[in-house]
Amino acid sequence: MRLPVDLAGVLEALGNTMTITDRVVLDDVDLGAEHYSFAGPADYTVTFTNGGAGQIVATGTVSVTARATCVRCLQDFDLPVSAAIDAYYVLPGREAEIPDEQEYDVIHENRVDLYPALEQSVAVEFPFAPVHDAACKGICPVCGGDRNVTPCTCEVAAPSSPFAALKDMLPLDDDKLGDS
Repeated sequence: MRLPVDLAGVLEALGNTMTITDRVVLDDVDLGAEHYSFAGPADYTVTFTNGGAGQIVATGTVSVTARATCVRCLQDFDLPVSAAIDAYYVLPGREAEIPDEQEYDVIHENRVDLYPALEQSVAVEFPFAPVHDAACKGICPVCGGDRNVTPCTCEVAAPSSPFAALKDMLPLDDDKLGDS
């Protein structure tokens, strides 16, 4: 267990709760082609609630600042992330009572590992294509300069149409258009 939480007091009775506020260092996350590292520890607050029948519900929030690379200009930038935490834990032997679509972890010796829930909550909030600013002009495809830093005067040729070759194959005869 990377971030063990002892639930002994919560497991004693239906409705018992326990709230934890702390910090944890998260591992880097790779999401598709994007790599996210963290500028510091993640702050979290999680409340564990005994829902009865050996089931514990964990809800809360996690906040962290990630380091990302803008897909338009390739500059690194800080990306603040705030995510909701929703986790579900069950005592061993109670798994059959859980609906198939419900994700859960098993409680071992009155303990759960909170780390996977934190990591998952943060990863879901990451964009697949991070951009440091919606107005980012990106890199010039001709000279490679960052257009956010210096204006570029390169002329970018318009891409040719994939149908341009068809234009010459069948000459258009204006007289035949009216006969159809």
